[in-house]
Amino acid sequence: MLKMLLLAALLVLAAADSSVADKLTCEECTLLSETVCQIGETEFAIKQTTNLVKEDVCAIMPAEFECDKSFESYWHAIMMAWTNPADGYWAPTHMCKDIYECPSLKIQQEPREITCQLCDQALSYHMILASDQAMIMEMNEAGICTFLSHDYAECMDHVSMIIPVALHELKKVPWTHTVCKYVMGCTDQ
Repeated sequence: MLKMLLLAALLVLAAADSSVADKLTCEECTLLSETVCQIGETEFAIKQTTNLVKEDVCAIMPAEFECDKSFESYWHAIMMAWTNPADGYWAPTHMCKDIYECPSLKIQQEPREITCQLCDQALSYHMILASDQAMIMEMNEAGICTFLSHDYAECMDHVSMIIPVALHELKKVPWTHTVCKYVMGCTDQ
């Protein structure tokens, strides 16, 4: 059921605005992406997101996962893979790769003032894409399970269960608006 809801949301978003990232310039996307990576790598962000998602994730995990002991190491590895500034999910090389004018990801000019709506849409769109199973596999290739040194297949199963539930919980808090408004300094125009 959750997969169907995520797919439906993805299709609606794609139909309504499939080019959210294309509305950002390369510079804006790079700045936004780097900001998310810098914030996401902090112990504060990892602790806060752990507190937000742990209960709901642990509720769906099998008993052998031993969530009280295992979750924090898994979540830390997931956050580090997501926010790795070189090649993580939120890194410019990933988040901005589809922008036509951004093939080399070299900042060429100062970004314009970004609107809060566009900033929030770009982050929300990227959150929805993160729920896709193919994307979860790609994120695992970034080293989540290698970092954890667990049985790879078992780890992949666990990560595939953790990420959709965690993203669902993270979408309930206005973190995208907070980053856009108070860190990026977006405008409400």
